[in-house]
Amino acid sequence: VAKEDDGSKITYQKRILLNSLRENYEFFKEENKNVNLSRSSFAELRPVFVIPKAALAHRNCLCLYHENICLLLKSLDKYVGGNYCSSLETFTNSLVEEQVSNGSAKITWSQWMNECGRAEKKEFSGTVDEAVLLLKSRVECLLFHVYIKREQSRYFEKLKTEVTDEKVVLQVDFAENFSMKEQDEIQQAHWNSKSLSIFTAFVWSKTENFSFSLPSSDVTHDTFVVNSALEIILNHVESVLPNVTEINCFSDGAASQFKQRYHFRNLTSIANERNIDLRWNFFATSHGKGVVDGIVGVVKRLVWSAILAGDVCRSVEDFIKLARKKTDKIIVTEIKIDEIQKSKIKLENIFKTAKSVPEPQKMHYVKVVNENELEVFIIATTFTFRRRKMANNEYIKFNNDLNLNFKSRRSVVYGTHCIVSSSQPLACQAGLEILRKGGNAADAAVATAATLNVTEPCSCGIGGDCFVLYYNNQTKKISSLNGSGRSPKNLTLDKLRQMGIREKHIPFNNLNAVTVPGAVDAFIETIKLFGSGNLTLNEIFNPAIRLAEEGYPVSEITAHSWALSEQSIKQASDNGNDMLRNGKAPKAGQIMTMPKLAKTLREIADKGRDGFYKGPIAEAIVELIQSKGGLMTLEDLSEHRSTPVEPISISYSLNNNQRIRIWECPPNGQGLVALMAIGILEQIQKQNKIPSLENVEHNSAEYLHILIESLRLAFSDGSYFVSDPDFEHVPVQELLSSTYLANRAENFNPISINKNLQHGKPVNSSDTVYFAVTDSQGNACSFIFSNYTGFGTAAIPNNCGFTLHSRGSNFILEEGHPNCIQPGKRPYHTIIPSMITNENGDLLACYGVMGGFMQPQGHLQVLMNMVRYHMNVQAALDAPRFCIDAPYGNSTDDNIPSEVLLEDGISEEVIEKLKSYGHHVRLVKGVHRSIFGRGQIIAKLDNDENQLVWAAGSDPRADGHATGY
Repeated sequence: VAKEDDGSKITYQKRILLNSLRENYEFFKEENKNVNLSRSSFAELRPVFVIPKAALAHRNCLCLYHENICLLLKSLDKYVGGNYCSSLETFTNSLVEEQVSNGSAKITWSQWMNECGRAEKKEFSGTVDEAVLLLKSRVECLLFHVYIKREQSRYFEKLKTEVTDEKVVLQVDFAENFSMKEQDEIQQAHWNSKSLSIFTAFVWSKTENFSFSLPSSDVTHDTFVVNSALEIILNHVESVLPNVTEINCFSDGAASQFKQRYHFRNLTSIANERNIDLRWNFFATSHGKGVVDGIVGVVKRLVWSAILAGDVCRSVEDFIKLARKKTDKIIVTEIKIDEIQKSKIKLENIFKTAKSVPEPQKMHYVKVVNENELEVFIIATTFTFRRRKMANNEYIKFNNDLNLNFKSRRSVVYGTHCIVSSSQPLACQAGLEILRKGGNAADAAVATAATLNVTEPCSCGIGGDCFVLYYNNQTKKISSLNGSGRSPKNLTLDKLRQMGIREKHIPFNNLNAVTVPGAVDAFIETIKLFGSGNLTLNEIFNPAIRLAEEGYPVSEITAHSWALSEQSIKQASDNGNDMLRNGKAPKAGQIMTMPKLAKTLREIADKGRDGFYKGPIAEAIVELIQSKGGLMTLEDLSEHRSTPVEPISISYSLNNNQRIRIWECPPNGQGLVALMAIGILEQIQKQNKIPSLENVEHNSAEYLHILIESLRLAFSDGSYFVSDPDFEHVPVQELLSSTYLANRAENFNPISINKNLQHGKPVNSSDTVYFAVTDSQGNACSFIFSNYTGFGTAAIPNNCGFTLHSRGSNFILEEGHPNCIQPGKRPYHTIIPSMITNENGDLLACYGVMGGFMQPQGHLQVLMNMVRYHMNVQAALDAPRFCIDAPYGNSTDDNIPSEVLLEDGISEEVIEKLKSYGHHVRLVKGVHRSIFGRGQIIAKLDNDENQLVWAAGSDPRADGHATGY
């Protein structure tokens, strides 16, 4: 309230100065060069409702949310103007629509960035429009932050009014370290000066309030110092208030001191030992002007005034003596080193069982339930909580709350011995049969794959390729097998052009798109390298052979896919009836027998790889291909071998001082794209271009935009660099380096698509099978198996009962391109299995999502569902997905926009907001949702009894399920 010149009163809203008075005076002189006004006179002109930043109240804070917006406003001051805005929406819209002048002008601005746990102010340059877009993207985050701190402030004030001698409020903080000096200290003595830490606290009760200032020569500010300080405070409180039963503590959210698992574990011990109800609240504000700041400020000033008067302060004892001499209103007591050591000895043993708590930065309030449990509260529009145990170690927490935000068709499947999860129930039973006979995860995976050729030939078959990741629990090593085939040695780009193929890719139905089928050799190598040795190939193939001979009922989704390819099967070769039922695609529930496929599988079971790559089957393959103008030879088949390769991986932070590692097969597979997208996403967060994902609503427009753009950046590299490493150097390590990923992340705009990216062709389909198998020894197999496009070429070799794939269509027919066709070369491969471990090599999950170029997109989305939003394995698969569907990226279509397909279940509001970012969006419903891929997950669960428990989920977009025992 201010007085006008006529004596009347008027109410103004307080305003905080962005700059210091000195800075504002310099701006004034620059803009008013003809005005002669001193700085002191200028300062006197400051209105009473405009206050300096030093006068901020406790509910204001100096944090990234506030300061980065202030820094942007300072740089934009000359370019953004306008009148008072009635709402945030009005303000953010006006920034772009009305109030910006000279948007193309070049400016610089500063931003605080968190790097390696420390905040640094960095300089950036760009246009006014770019700075405005950045400002606009951060306003909503600020609004949420302001809401949180206001709710906390109300709650804090409410509790203080309700205190009794049984229920008290405690606020604590570490002050900046105090440097001990002498009044007549010479300059060189600066290097000899010692520091002490000061733990400050204030207690509110009905009878009496207490102020504490607890200095210590230990300046680590760690949990052991915190515990020793709390012991001093609580001992005093209980001596004065013997009936105290509830303590509500408040502090900032310093991760190294308060907001971490060891402090949480210690709280449970304190509450149990003292038999009190203990709660700890974390302010969202940073460095606020609270009562504890006032206490330490008073003590420091009193001691410093004594030093200036000639008193000596060379130790903690001197500091305490001077402080007590100056005031008796504050309890000044030393946190002694020997007490800290006792605390350390006591707590280190307890901390061995401290369980990591994911996403501590999201927490606003924890309440001790018992010696081993906390309730964790997060402020949203209402208070919500989740209960956490504080024992053992944990990397991925799955939330088993059944109140899902979308319809979940299935429950999680659990097993204590083994689990098979695939898109066909009968294939799962085949894998389980092998496991019960003494086979391991690798043996069961091959049995499952062979059976999937029988029960889902519209997706996979021995005429195609596969990739394998295998986890050996004994060695904690992940191995990878590349089961993809090479192009014929006689096939060149020139010969394809001579055949009249002018497109950028070999057509799917052209038999020159058939590379050597790699699946059979990969089956045999998987058993040889990773199998148990307890079963013969005949025993492993027997479930598939039995189903092919005796027949099986066709599943619903499989029948639909089969019907779509009916005409292709009839036209591709003279043997189409081998894959049809009375000349028609089988319908759901009809019994389908495949005697010729059974005969082929038996030949392989009896003779091994020679039963496929030599002899009658090989001759039938070559005869069919050459009859259609193809160039494959018997030599191409007989020389084929699968390739054991080192898997590639990337580390990803869970923001709880833990990291996980995601594993993929290396190129020529596109697993590199998934890892790059994960790395780019993490770098975008590190650059503070977005708030932490924990603060972004799942499947909101903001969340989807972040993932979409991360994937587009990854695809733009992957579509060019991923090729056969035997022919082209694929710079895997360089592409996965943090430096390169950070550079790519610089291209991310939080509210607009990047229009200057080139794409490969994310042609998305559901023509692959992915499945996962785990066994009782803790081993796991992540397996993916594909024809590429439905039945592939749909061409069936005579008397063989399987179709030939079309993987060669993925070659780029462009001279000089790394993925250009060459004799004996493997094409870019879309099929990718995946695994997740902790940094110690312990398996956390075995998972994958099939579906062409959807696969890295599915890997990223399902991974985030599990590790960021703590969905259980089934919910992570059920959640609606997006799929980027882009044109081929060549010189003539660079400007064709990518289309983002959104699954039914994503709201209209989100769709409209994505459109405002520049995305071309289409909603997909019904049976067409198969374009979003079909995934399987098996996760290894932690439990207090250290017993093996598997948890599995199977995608509702397929016919399958998970089964185990």
